[in-house]
Amino acid sequence: MAPWRIALVGLIAIALLGLPVGAAGAERITLVGDQARTITSDTAITGPIVLQDNAVLTIIGATVRVVHPSDDPRANILLSGHARLVLTDAALLPGLGHPDNLYISAWDDSRVELTNSAFINVINLLDRASLSGTRARIASSLAPINIPETAGAFGIVQLAGQTNVTLVDSTVGSIGLFFGPDDDVSLSNLKPRTYVDFDLAHDAARWSPGYNVVLRNTRVLPVRLRGPFERSWAVFTDPAAKVTIADSSLNKLVMLFFTDETLTFRDLAVDKVGAFDFRDIHLVNSSVANEWGLFGRDSNITVEHCQGVWLWPIGKGTWSVRDSQMIEFDPRGFVGTLNFAHGEWANAGEVFEGSDFLLKGSVAMTQQLDQHLVVADSTIRREYSIRLIDAKGRLVRDFTVTLRRGNEVVRARSKNGRGFATIGFTAANYRKPVVLSVTAPGINVQKTISLFTATPIVLRAKR
Repeated sequence: MAPWRIALVGLIAIALLGLPVGAAGAERITLVGDQARTITSDTAITGPIVLQDNAVLTIIGATVRVVHPSDDPRANILLSGHARLVLTDAALLPGLGHPDNLYISAWDDSRVELTNSAFINVINLLDRASLSGTRARIASSLAPINIPETAGAFGIVQLAGQTNVTLVDSTVGSIGLFFGPDDDVSLSNLKPRTYVDFDLAHDAARWSPGYNVVLRNTRVLPVRLRGPFERSWAVFTDPAAKVTIADSSLNKLVMLFFTDETLTFRDLAVDKVGAFDFRDIHLVNSSVANEWGLFGRDSNITVEHCQGVWLWPIGKGTWSVRDSQMIEFDPRGFVGTLNFAHGEWANAGEVFEGSDFLLKGSVAMTQQLDQHLVVADSTIRREYSIRLIDAKGRLVRDFTVTLRRGNEVVRARSKNGRGFATIGFTAANYRKPVVLSVTAPGINVQKTISLFTATPIVLRAKR
């Protein structure tokens, strides 16, 4: 599932049905074989919803909210076989306060059908699955969700395999296209706009993938919010694919996955029309509004003088952010190092699947990252670099550093005027404060810090 995820971003409290997340009594749904069920009244359901074989779940004239279970930050709807999810005059929405965590994933020959209905956040289509929508609304800023566009932009349809999407008289926040290593594609004029009569495979200059998107009088929404949000077109491509995109305005360009590679990317800019060339991947007279995604396994990736970088490391390796802004960081099973040099980690991140990595260097954490970062089943080992200035403004070269969090104590000695101390943060404590103490002859300075404190930390003795 990793390649198909979309960023978890800010948690926005919205009163959809008025029930708390994980509300007691919210039922679960699993339909198999030829089982069918119809929902006609507003209700809350605890995910995952599982539809298999020839099962059909129909929602008519109702608002259904799917809340995530206590052991999973996501609420999932999973379709396989020939299962169908049918919405008519209905709304299928995420849990209260988490408008970005509801995912439909459809495999095999399953189908999602929307008629005069709303859904957020992500629809993933794989194998031969399909989505059809007439007067469909797949975006959080539209009724009945009505999240202000400046507060959160959610809603995307993603395609791979031999899937098909047909949307008529509809609105969608974003469309994500996935290209494999053998694909050969040349596209132009992908922009946020209303498409009167669009057939992706037919209109492309070159098109080898097995999927297609047909849009009739359907609007793809423009980018108005900066960060890891879902608007306009997103392209996810294997680094070995042959992809040319001209005269376009993308929201994201993501390359996945580099394996056992050592690479440096420089001068990636957002909202700047120009050219980009990497191997057989080319942007011509095109721009990327929000995110440059670099996903890699057991690799060493460096970005220099870049904006809007989205990093997704797996396994070993050193990932470096130099004089750059990382807008999103989503490690999975990452046991390497994330090293900053005058860098910025802004807005969002998910640290999942047994990651245990070292975070070090000079970094500022901005755009409410402390509210948006999610950690599950993982550890972030934060190395703090510390300097001490005496009451006369002189650098103190020899001092002792102590980090305290509850009964946990970490001590370290400075070397040549710089102290380094490392402490781990898990899902249980990554929002909890740490007390930093620095002592030297005649000096004892304390400061409360957190995982999100900028480094280096400079402490000054009082006069």
